[in-house]
Amino acid sequence: MKSEKIKVLIVEDDIGLQKFLVKLLMTNNYNAIISRTVAEAGELFEKFSPDVVLSDLMLGDDYGLDLLVDLKKIKKDIPFIIMTAYGSVESAVKALKLGAYDYITKPIDIDKLLKILENLKELIYLKKEVAELRKKKDSSEAKFIGISKEIKHISEIIEQIKDIDTTVLLTGETGVGKEVVAKSIHYLSSRADKPFISINCAAIPATLIESELFGAEKGAYTGANKTIIGKFESAKDGTIFLDEISEMDVSLQAKLLRVLQEHSFYRLGGNQIIHTNARIIAATNKRLEDLIASGRFREDLFYRLNVLPINIPPLRERKEDIPLLAQFFLDKLNEKHNKNKHFNKQTIDFLCKYNWPGNIRELENAVQRAFIFSSDDVIEKNDFSFLYNNQTLLQDNDEWIFPAGKTMAEYENMIISNTLKKCGNNKSLTSKILGISERALYYKLKTLKKMQTNAKNADRV
Repeated sequence: MKSEKIKVLIVEDDIGLQKFLVKLLMTNNYNAIISRTVAEAGELFEKFSPDVVLSDLMLGDDYGLDLLVDLKKIKKDIPFIIMTAYGSVESAVKALKLGAYDYITKPIDIDKLLKILENLKELIYLKKEVAELRKKKDSSEAKFIGISKEIKHISEIIEQIKDIDTTVLLTGETGVGKEVVAKSIHYLSSRADKPFISINCAAIPATLIESELFGAEKGAYTGANKTIIGKFESAKDGTIFLDEISEMDVSLQAKLLRVLQEHSFYRLGGNQIIHTNARIIAATNKRLEDLIASGRFREDLFYRLNVLPINIPPLRERKEDIPLLAQFFLDKLNEKHNKNKHFNKQTIDFLCKYNWPGNIRELENAVQRAFIFSSDDVIEKNDFSFLYNNQTLLQDNDEWIFPAGKTMAEYENMIISNTLKKCGNNKSLTSKILGISERALYYKLKTLKKMQTNAKNADRV
């Protein structure tokens, strides 16, 4: 995918500048498509589907912003870069409000233009990879996304076991996507047109979970004024997903074992045998072996469930999946809210460095929060400031070396200076990381500045 050259549509009526831009882009491994008018640009856009548009603001009698509006109607997420004369910054700001990705003033700053395109390149590749992964899925429900070797291995296992009618046990930390894997197994199998029923064993009180799973006859208990159809009966020939199986009461585990052995059960209070052909997929974030040792989980049930085990690694162990997942969640939000927000490279770099203790679930929630509170179409690193803490600060592979022989005040000032620099001079964020109020930070910075001034004066003397 990344071997493909990015296609750039250049819309410029100055032949000299046009030739210069074409040579510059081709030299830097981009494909260039050339247009001199808005009308011609529209035709070329439809024909060649460029990845980026680089357009002059003034094109003879045409206006680059008109082209921006027209192309956004065709492909709302097309990255559009405006070139404008130095004195037309106001128009460039208008372009950004209309959805332009960025602008650059003339005469063209080559380094700046190439940097903009380089940042865009990563985002374009991400979008293409997400789109490709979506195409490969046989169902909209089976969105198991990743390019890491761990996820590729799990995908291979799913392909091998999807039509084998036996139980599957999914293990892994909270939020790694165990239910997504369960849905992938179901919707990629021959059972795809049958029900997929999910039940969280920890979310249902122990007094209700038996009737929830197996149903109950009328009058089986106080308040049972009608027959209740349980999950196993509703699942029929489909799949039943038992999440947090470790939380199931030991007494109920015996009844589940019977279902696995005989594919039959009785409703609570009933005497009629009910047969089921539902496939069982169980999941846990705990070591069932430890629960067996403490008497909280049946060993015979464990062996029945553990026929086809799949362990899903945490996100911190497959960081190459983070950009794809973040882009996938952002695409869903853009589609739902009719927006065109995107990450810049610095944001993606930060997301990859963060440890994600809550795994994919935390990532999805974080992207949603940043999406809501970002002030414009570019989601910046600081839009994820709610994730910052001392742990993430020290995960950027930066080592702060404090030489011996300094006073405590000097060490404190070094910490403040380094943290402030790391936070892009954002004082609010710096104060949160250091665990002090903004007022205290301003006082300390004032003291630091005074010390630096005194030191300079001493050097002059």
